[in-house]
Order: sequence, then structure tokens, then C-alpha cells
Amino acid sequence: MKILIILMILIILLVTVFLCFFIKAKKKIVNTLKTDEKDIILRNNLSSKSYFMQTLRHYPCSISDFGLKKCDDGTYYREEDQSYWISKSLYDLGYGREKGFCKLPLLSFEELIALAFDDNVNNSDIVCVMNHWGAISVLTDDYYEKTNEYINRMMTVDMNFRKKYDEVIEYIITKGE
Repeated sequence: MKILIILMILIILLVTVFLCFFIKAKKKIVNTLKTDEKDIILRNNLSSKSYFMQTLRHYPCSISDFGLKKCDDGTYYREEDQSYWISKSLYDLGYGREKGFCKLPLLSFEELIALAFDDNVNNSDIVCVMNHWGAISVLTDDYYEKTNEYINRMMTVDMNFRKKYDEVIEYIITKGE
């Protein structure tokens, strides 16, 4: 009888230790993925500036239609804001990859994630939409593995993540490597 009681106490202790470890690990994951004030400021600062331009159904066709001039080094100059851009195939609207441009310096992975997985994409704001599509395209082309890791991590923490960003996730999965 004493052995049975000791075994039960040991089992209870092991379960308690396991649960404490599991809860701490989950809190650590959740805390690293929570949106804090810096993320909100980052999203707000990014959403108002133009980082991507692309054709819509392959129109406009000319670089001058974008207000760009080709430079000798292969970049493009936009006089309107004295910025430099590179050419890149961007978001596929159903007619093939669109001709597009990315502003230099290129955005970091974190900045691209903030634009691609933005809850407040304003479809009536062309700059906001172009940034959203451009970020998704660059994540798909240049950060496919890292983006998939991010998506998988977020889906384990936030059960609504897949539902909320279904179109973005589907595009990345189908157009990626």
C-alpha cells in the first residue's frame, strides 16, 4: 500500500513538472509572437509609403508610366521622391506575373511580413494594395522557407491565423518553390 501511495505521489509530481514546463514554453512562444507597440508603429509607418509598384493586368507597360527613368547601373530612378528602384516580377493577378518594381533599399523579412499579414489592407488605397501584393511576392520568391516557418509557427499559436490570412497563405503555398 505504501508503494502505491509513493508511486501516485511521484506520478503527480512528474505531471506537475511537465505541465509547468509546457506552460512556460507556450508562454514564451506566445510572448515572442505577440504584436507589441513596435510592430504597430512599424505597420503604420510602412503602410503609408510606396515600396512596390506593379502593372495591373499588364498595364501600364512603359517604365515612364511609373514615373521611372532607367539608370546606367540597371536600377530605376523616380524623380517624384528621389528614390531608386529595381525591376522584379511581382504578384500574379491571374494573368501571369506582373511587371513590377521594388524600392531600394529592399525591405527586411520582418517588414515584408508586416505588409503581407496586415489586418488593415485598404483595397481603395492603391499604395497599400501594391505594398501588400509586393510583400507577398518577395516573401514567396526570396524567403519561401522562412515564410513557411513563420506561417506554421503562427498557426500553432493562433488558431484563426489560417482563416484570417487564407488568401495570402494559399498564394505563397501555390506560387512558392
